[in-house]
This record gives sequence, structure tokens and C-alpha cells, in this order.
Amino acid sequence: MKGFFLITLCLSSAQAALSVSQIKVGVLRNDVRGLDLHHHYEKGNNINIETLFPELSGGFWDWIFNPEPAFGLNINTYGATSHIYGGINWTIHMGQFVLEPQIGGEVHNGKTNHSSTKKHALGSRILFHESLSFGYKITNKWTGYLTIDHASNARITQPNPGITSVGLRIGYRF
Repeated sequence: MKGFFLITLCLSSAQAALSVSQIKVGVLRNDVRGLDLHHHYEKGNNINIETLFPELSGGFWDWIFNPEPAFGLNINTYGATSHIYGGINWTIHMGQFVLEPQIGGEVHNGKTNHSSTKKHALGSRILFHESLSFGYKITNKWTGYLTIDHASNARITQPNPGITSVGLRIGYRF
């Protein structure tokens, strides 16, 4: 866990030097019953911090609808699995509402082969990461989000229980 905080501190300085388009913060609940395909193992809440960068444009990026690079952290408050993730995020505007699908990868501090009392065995250290956020624009700068977040190894190796989290976030767009 100390390593995640050190990385967060270092990256915060790097982010300040880069052009950031949005910052989101919130709380996600791990393994919500009814959403996690019959396994309810990981407990606790995740403090989620996510940064989006300006849309990518030109050539290939125009062809895939100009996503925004994303980087984030899920820090578990119970001592269960925490994650660092990155990927690309699309923002689909629908009046006062937004839909934001995201795909990418992540690295976690959970178990890989044998579960412990607090952590899933996830099969590999590097996982696929996907999320979907449904947002409501409170103002031009502020948006509230309902987010579902999932990570797994896509059955490339075993075990593959994955982790699904659901929660609320608030985003500020610069």
C-alpha cells in the first residue's frame, strides 16, 4: 500500500506539469452482490482518483472518435486489492447527460495464484481494465457520475475471478 501512495505522490507532480482536461474522485464498492458473477470476495471501498488528458486527434485517433487518455488509481480502504490503471476514455454527450466507456490495462497488488483472507487470486499481475460511467452535468465544469469498473485477465490464464466495483464520482473539467 505504501508503494501506491509513493507512486501517487510522484505522478501528482508529473500531472501538474501536463495538460489535464478533467479530474474525477469518488468511492467505489468492491464485489457488489448481483453484479459480480457469483463471487463476493473482496471487501471494502476503493478511493478512486482519475485524470483525463486532452482528446487525441489526427489519423487513427480521428477514426476511433478521438478518445481522451486516462490514468487512475483505486486504493482499497480495507487492505484488499488496489489498482493503477491507464487507457482511453470516450465522452458521449447527450444533453445534460454523458456516457463514458473506457478500456485499458492495469497493474494490481492482489494475489495472482492463491487467494488470501482479503485478496482474490487474479491469475496475473497485469489485467484488462474496463469501466462505464453515466454522468449528469451539474454545471459546465462539474459532473456527477455513477461508475461500474471491472478488471480481469479475460481468461488468458487461471484463475480469473475478476473484480467489479460500483460507485459514485464527481468530475471537474478544466
